[in-house]
Amino acid sequence: MPDTNPYETPDHTASSNSFSGAAGRDGSPGRFGGVLGVASLIVAISFVCWMFMLTSGMSVFVLVIGGLVAAPYLLIWLACRSLRFWVARLVITVALAGCCLLGFYAFSTVADDAQGGLNLLFGPVYQLVGVFVLLTLATAIHLVWQRYSVRSAIRRNAK
Repeated sequence: MPDTNPYETPDHTASSNSFSGAAGRDGSPGRFGGVLGVASLIVAISFVCWMFMLTSGMSVFVLVIGGLVAAPYLLIWLACRSLRFWVARLVITVALAGCCLLGFYAFSTVADDAQGGLNLLFGPVYQLVGVFVLLTLATAIHLVWQRYSVRSAIRRNAK
Protein backbone atom coordinates (compact mmCIF):
# COMPACT_ATOMS: atom_id res chain seq x y z
CA MET A 1 0.00 0.00 0.00
CA PRO A 2 1.57 3.32 -0.99
CA ASP A 3 2.45 5.76 1.75
CA THR A 4 0.88 9.17 1.45
CA ASN A 5 2.57 12.36 2.47
CA PRO A 6 0.61 13.99 5.30
CA TYR A 7 1.80 17.42 4.14
CA GLU A 8 0.31 17.17 0.65
CA THR A 9 -3.07 18.63 -0.14
CA PRO A 10 -5.87 16.11 -0.67
CA ASP A 11 -6.08 16.80 -4.41
CA HIS A 12 -2.49 15.48 -4.87
CA THR A 13 -3.10 12.18 -3.13
CA ALA A 14 -4.63 9.21 -4.89
CA SER A 15 -8.07 8.14 -3.80
CA SER A 16 -8.37 4.94 -1.78
CA ASN A 17 -10.63 3.47 -4.49
CA SER A 18 -8.15 3.94 -7.32
CA PHE A 19 -5.79 1.24 -8.45
CA SER A 20 -3.66 0.62 -11.49
CA GLY A 21 -5.59 -0.70 -14.46
CA ALA A 22 -8.81 1.11 -13.63
CA ALA A 23 -9.37 1.73 -17.36
CA GLY A 24 -10.01 5.42 -16.89
CA ARG A 25 -13.40 5.11 -15.21
CA ASP A 26 -13.86 6.44 -11.72
CA GLY A 27 -16.46 3.80 -10.87
CA SER A 28 -19.03 6.33 -9.74
CA PRO A 29 -22.61 5.35 -10.47
CA GLY A 30 -24.41 6.95 -13.37
CA ARG A 31 -27.26 9.30 -12.76
CA PHE A 32 -29.85 7.13 -14.52
CA GLY A 33 -28.10 3.77 -14.16
CA GLY A 34 -27.22 3.28 -17.80
CA VAL A 35 -29.40 1.47 -20.32
CA LEU A 36 -30.83 -0.98 -17.77
CA GLY A 37 -31.73 1.81 -15.38
CA VAL A 38 -33.50 3.84 -18.05
CA ALA A 39 -35.30 0.71 -19.29
CA SER A 40 -36.45 -0.03 -15.75
CA LEU A 41 -37.82 3.49 -15.33
CA ILE A 42 -39.62 3.32 -18.68
CA VAL A 43 -41.19 -0.03 -17.80
CA ALA A 44 -42.28 1.28 -14.38
CA ILE A 45 -43.91 4.34 -15.93
CA SER A 46 -45.63 2.27 -18.60
CA PHE A 47 -47.06 -0.25 -16.12
CA VAL A 48 -48.30 2.52 -13.84
CA CYS A 49 -49.95 4.27 -16.81
CA TRP A 50 -51.50 0.94 -17.86
CA MET A 51 -52.83 0.51 -14.32
CA PHE A 52 -54.36 4.00 -14.33
CA MET A 53 -56.11 3.22 -17.62
CA LEU A 54 -57.74 0.16 -16.00
CA THR A 55 -59.12 2.09 -13.02
CA SER A 56 -62.41 3.93 -12.97
CA GLY A 57 -61.28 6.74 -10.69
CA MET A 58 -58.53 8.06 -8.49
CA SER A 59 -58.34 7.11 -4.83
CA VAL A 60 -55.73 6.48 -2.16
CA PHE A 61 -56.02 2.74 -2.81
CA VAL A 62 -55.25 3.23 -6.52
CA LEU A 63 -52.20 5.33 -5.65
CA VAL A 64 -50.95 2.67 -3.21
CA ILE A 65 -51.38 -0.02 -5.86
CA GLY A 66 -49.57 2.23 -8.35
CA GLY A 67 -46.66 2.51 -5.93
CA LEU A 68 -46.71 -1.24 -5.41
CA VAL A 69 -46.64 -1.81 -9.18
CA ALA A 70 -43.67 0.57 -9.61
CA ALA A 71 -41.66 -0.58 -6.56
CA PRO A 72 -39.81 -3.57 -8.10
CA TYR A 73 -38.72 -1.52 -11.09
CA LEU A 74 -37.52 1.31 -8.86
CA LEU A 75 -35.43 -1.19 -6.86
CA ILE A 76 -33.90 -2.42 -10.11
CA TRP A 77 -33.18 1.19 -11.09
CA LEU A 78 -31.41 1.82 -7.77
CA ALA A 79 -29.34 -1.32 -8.23
CA CYS A 80 -28.37 -0.23 -11.76
CA ARG A 81 -27.00 3.01 -10.37
CA SER A 82 -24.50 1.31 -8.07
CA LEU A 83 -23.67 -2.18 -9.36
CA ARG A 84 -21.09 -2.15 -12.18
CA PHE A 85 -19.72 -5.71 -12.49
CA TRP A 86 -20.98 -7.46 -15.62
CA VAL A 87 -22.21 -10.59 -13.78
CA ALA A 88 -24.20 -8.39 -11.39
CA ARG A 89 -25.64 -6.56 -14.40
CA LEU A 90 -26.59 -9.91 -15.92
CA VAL A 91 -28.50 -10.84 -12.75
CA ILE A 92 -30.21 -7.42 -12.85
CA THR A 93 -31.18 -8.07 -16.48
CA VAL A 94 -32.74 -11.40 -15.47
CA ALA A 95 -34.66 -9.64 -12.69
CA LEU A 96 -35.93 -6.96 -15.08
CA ALA A 97 -36.98 -9.52 -17.70
CA GLY A 98 -38.76 -11.64 -15.09
CA CYS A 99 -40.58 -8.62 -13.70
CA CYS A 100 -41.66 -7.55 -17.17
CA LEU A 101 -43.03 -11.00 -17.99
CA LEU A 102 -44.89 -11.34 -14.70
CA GLY A 103 -46.18 -7.77 -14.96
CA PHE A 104 -47.44 -8.30 -18.48
CA TYR A 105 -49.16 -11.52 -17.39
CA ALA A 106 -50.75 -9.82 -14.39
CA PHE A 107 -52.10 -6.91 -16.44
CA SER A 108 -53.30 -9.07 -19.32
CA THR A 109 -55.49 -11.17 -17.00
CA VAL A 110 -57.18 -8.24 -15.25
CA ALA A 111 -59.92 -7.85 -17.87
CA ASP A 112 -60.75 -11.58 -18.03
CA ASP A 113 -62.85 -11.76 -14.88
CA ALA A 114 -63.42 -10.14 -11.51
CA GLN A 115 -60.75 -12.29 -9.88
CA GLY A 116 -58.14 -11.06 -12.38
CA GLY A 117 -57.83 -7.79 -10.46
CA LEU A 118 -56.20 -9.71 -7.64
CA ASN A 119 -53.18 -10.17 -9.90
CA LEU A 120 -52.48 -6.46 -9.45
CA LEU A 121 -52.23 -7.09 -5.72
CA PHE A 122 -50.23 -10.31 -5.69
CA GLY A 123 -48.14 -9.89 -8.86
CA PRO A 124 -46.10 -6.94 -7.53
CA VAL A 125 -45.59 -8.73 -4.20
CA TYR A 126 -44.14 -11.73 -6.04
CA GLN A 127 -42.04 -9.34 -8.12
CA LEU A 128 -40.71 -7.63 -4.99
CA VAL A 129 -39.70 -10.94 -3.43
CA GLY A 130 -38.00 -12.11 -6.62
CA VAL A 131 -36.25 -8.79 -7.17
CA PHE A 132 -35.07 -8.71 -3.56
CA VAL A 133 -33.56 -12.19 -3.86
CA LEU A 134 -31.90 -11.48 -7.22
CA LEU A 135 -30.60 -8.07 -6.18
CA THR A 136 -29.17 -9.54 -2.99
CA LEU A 137 -27.35 -12.08 -5.16
CA ALA A 138 -26.17 -9.32 -7.54
CA THR A 139 -24.91 -7.22 -4.63
CA ALA A 140 -23.03 -10.16 -3.14
CA ILE A 141 -21.42 -10.89 -6.51
CA HIS A 142 -20.48 -7.23 -6.91
CA LEU A 143 -18.95 -7.02 -3.43
CA VAL A 144 -16.92 -10.21 -3.91
CA TRP A 145 -15.68 -8.96 -7.28
CA GLN A 146 -14.79 -5.58 -5.79
CA ARG A 147 -12.91 -7.14 -2.87
CA TYR A 148 -10.86 -9.49 -5.02
CA SER A 149 -10.12 -6.89 -7.70
CA VAL A 150 -8.74 -4.52 -5.06
CA ARG A 151 -6.68 -7.32 -3.50
CA SER A 152 -5.19 -8.30 -6.85
CA ALA A 153 -4.40 -4.65 -7.60
CA ILE A 154 -2.64 -4.28 -4.27
CA ARG A 155 -0.61 -7.43 -4.99
CA ARG A 156 0.32 -6.07 -8.44
CA ASN A 157 1.43 -2.77 -6.94
CA ALA A 158 3.45 -4.55 -4.24
CA LYS A 159 5.51 -6.44 -6.85
